[in-house]
Amino acid sequence: MFVLSGFLLGLASSLHCVGMCGPIVIAMNRANGLNGKGWERLLLYHGGRVSTYIVLGLLAGLLGLGVRIGGWQQWLSITSGILILAIYFLPRTGWFKGTTINFQPVTSRISQQIQKRTLLSSGFTGMLNGLLPCGMVYVAVAGSLAGTSLWQSAGFMAMFGLGTTGALVGVSLGGGWLGKRLAKVSPYIIPTFVCIIGCLFILRGMGLGIPFVSPAVGHSCH
Repeated sequence: MFVLSGFLLGLASSLHCVGMCGPIVIAMNRANGLNGKGWERLLLYHGGRVSTYIVLGLLAGLLGLGVRIGGWQQWLSITSGILILAIYFLPRTGWFKGTTINFQPVTSRISQQIQKRTLLSSGFTGMLNGLLPCGMVYVAVAGSLAGTSLWQSAGFMAMFGLGTTGALVGVSLGGGWLGKRLAKVSPYIIPTFVCIIGCLFILRGMGLGIPFVSPAVGHSCH
């Protein structure tokens, strides 16, 4: 259930990814085409992106390891749920407007890698793209903190990455047309899914004895 929630969050986030990362995959499509090795480059790009998410999941799992060892797993799940809601909704209240980070070196490197048109550069482009600032990735990392093991945290982020891939591949095929259509529904779907996932994490930590949703303390929920 925990890892599956990562995939569902990724599906909802894919609507956001189309707007943020869609221009990158469209640029790759124009540079490489989708004939022959074009498909291989596209798959390597997404593989590189998902691999970065897995590394972020492992780091989050390490961060939560000490909390789990201390017997605070339930509170970690509740905290993760609160973080998911806060990371997504607080910036929309006008907070943190003055907070900026310069990611221009990363974006410049991505542009350089796209122009190389090699299999290696495609994978590296995806890895770099996974490091770009993205609210939905931050939401997913907050969720992965609640994994019961390093591999569960990594699996959560891997499934999140896979969940975002379908729409981005669709953008590669449909270009701006698909992006415009998805942009119309994203303001409604994304907040709904974020609320559901965040509340599920909070319920999971409360140990209310609800099978799969909020198992009693002492029983794991996978």
